[in-house]
Amino acid sequence: MMLFPVKCMRHEQIHIHQRKRQTNKELHSYPSSKPLIRLVDNIISITSVIYPLALLPQLFQIWLNKSAEGVSLFTWSLLLLFTIPLMGYAFLHKDKRLTIMYCAFFVIYIIIIIGIVLFG
Repeated sequence: MMLFPVKCMRHEQIHIHQRKRQTNKELHSYPSSKPLIRLVDNIISITSVIYPLALLPQLFQIWLNKSAEGVSLFTWSLLLLFTIPLMGYAFLHKDKRLTIMYCAFFVIYIIIIIGIVLFG
């Protein structure tokens, strides 16, 4: 006998945020019917791809100049370490935008750390 009966529902195909929106009427539907919210969703989709690209100048500086002078291995290692649970969160919630962004950060951090170790 279960202490807390759980209502069974078929949700394998339903995104967790969509399921929350179905049960909580205070949340907006996804995709939203409101133009402003759709605009914000689209901006976030674009930002999730562009934002990690902001690190490319640091990556190119290390690899093209073959020098990591003034670049902290400790800082970049912490950034990599803290990205791992964020990637896990994105995978767990099946959020494509977050998954793309955090995976891109992860790859760039690895390449920068390798450059720091080789050229630092």
